[in-house]
Amino acid sequence: MTNTIPSKILIIYDYFIPAKKAGGIVRSIQNIISLFTDHCSFYIYTSAYDLGDSNILPDVNTNKWVILRDNIQVWYATNNRRRELDLRSMIKDVEPAVVYINGIFTPDSVLYPLLALKNTSIRTVIAPRGMLQEGALQVKPIKKKFYLTLFKVLRLQKGIIWHATDEQEAIDIKKNIGEQSSTILAYVAPNVIQLPLRHIEKNRNKLSLCFISLITAKKNLLGLFQIIASLNLSTNLELDVYGPIKDKVYWEKCQEFVKKFSVNIRYRYLGAVAPELITETVSKYHAFILPTFGENFGHAIYEALNAGRPVLISNKTPWRKLSEQHAGLDISLEDTDKWIDAIYKFYYMDQEEFDNWCSGAQKVARNYVLKQDFFGQYQRLFGL
Repeated sequence: MTNTIPSKILIIYDYFIPAKKAGGIVRSIQNIISLFTDHCSFYIYTSAYDLGDSNILPDVNTNKWVILRDNIQVWYATNNRRRELDLRSMIKDVEPAVVYINGIFTPDSVLYPLLALKNTSIRTVIAPRGMLQEGALQVKPIKKKFYLTLFKVLRLQKGIIWHATDEQEAIDIKKNIGEQSSTILAYVAPNVIQLPLRHIEKNRNKLSLCFISLITAKKNLLGLFQIIASLNLSTNLELDVYGPIKDKVYWEKCQEFVKKFSVNIRYRYLGAVAPELITETVSKYHAFILPTFGENFGHAIYEALNAGRPVLISNKTPWRKLSEQHAGLDISLEDTDKWIDAIYKFYYMDQEEFDNWCSGAQKVARNYVLKQDFFGQYQRLFGL
């Protein structure tokens, strides 16, 4: 890294630090920070509220910089201070060389910061995080179309650098923002710690599944419950769901299908799980399942693979051709029968075959890490 390294990077994320019960820093941001921890100081502008909660987080100081660690400070903003004027003052005080905005469809953490950054020379990067995928845009499409139209009418895209986490996201950005959009490819930096493969007993006619994600329409928990309700099993299947409930109306719809589950299906909702505990949590189950409408990466998917657990996921993520690698199955959301067959496949699987799929899953995660130069990619993204 050269002598032109910026000393300060401002990261704007709507729910960067969730409540302590849900665990510290969001994984995607934490891994970026870890790449440059010895080179830069990080300032995090985030919400003073937990996801889906109207109460200010307990034990936090609001509307001021709070030291989290040696090179990380956090600003917990209350709703009445998340305005363009206040952001302009805060940015002037920090004097960041780079502003990194995580997400796109949140006015408080996207529109207002961009308005505050107008007429400045600060390098501004936006990470859509899969929100411009075709499947993701099908959730609340009218609202999102209006938002993107407003975004372009205000010319907020001018001078922006877009963080594409894979080739498809670069295409999605140009399609929805404009062909002239400046995109830089930097693959999602995961937790690179290689873990020993944890053995778990697997008998025929037995399967434990876990779903770990936000409870929103995009993650398609309702679709999963519809599939589970269609199963006809003579012995036990276990399904545990983890994740904060972002959409309570959607959650209530999901609960209606729980009533249709066979008596041989044991279902539990176990709340949010801390990011640093996802790998340990997944390793207690036979497989991870997520019929999502779209992921630009899917940290929980990676954590499951890294833990050596096969994944049953939609074909709307970068994790493809999993069956060929004995790492899991990526299935079309339109093909309910294939989802049912996938669950049956692992349900009837014996120990020897299951262990082979566990090894294949972990190999996929390790190969992903080995083939990427994450430091170099993000160095280019931030102009370091």
